[in-house]
Amino acid sequence: MTLRVLAGGSPEAVDSYRAATFDLAVHPMRPGLAHEAVTLTLDARLAAAVERGAAVEGLPTPLWAGLAIESERALRARAHDTGLAATALERALDAAADATGCLAAGRGRRLVRYGLALRGRGPREMGPPCRRLTIAVPQHTLTAWELAATLEGQAVDGWAAASLEALPAGRPRWEYAAALAGQTLAEWVAVQAARRSSS
Repeated sequence: MTLRVLAGGSPEAVDSYRAATFDLAVHPMRPGLAHEAVTLTLDARLAAAVERGAAVEGLPTPLWAGLAIESERALRARAHDTGLAATALERALDAAADATGCLAAGRGRRLVRYGLALRGRGPREMGPPCRRLTIAVPQHTLTAWELAATLEGQAVDGWAAASLEALPAGRPRWEYAAALAGQTLAEWVAVQAARRSSS
């Protein structure tokens, strides 16, 4: 590690600090939250499709799967709450994510570095499909998943695996925008849906 002495006190000195990048391969989850492990059992077809989706977006498969499940849950819930068509809301969310700019230097915060790591990924080679996929899920998100699963009369692991069937593309962009806004993914979707429904 290299240390750098900054001249004290001025905003320019703070802005001159550039934090190290966030390594998603080492820490494939949103920082700063308590997580619990959820293990999904996927059939061979879905396991291959999930691995392909994660590889196209350059993310570790468990992280991609967790974002896919949570973004789809949030999208469906907000579409239902606002009366917006899910496809129209999805397009609006994509546009809002694409319009999200970068924070200058991010003041070194890990959440910002995590968001930037999501945005800067290119495709990776596919790995072997994993039929038993363990996802680290933030505890507040897991509670939302359990409530959604209960409403559909399912166990959370079966509900989550079924949610992956949508195989949504581009959802790491939503998580990027949420991270830079200091919001959870579900909170960011709700804010964007409220803006869309009121316009």
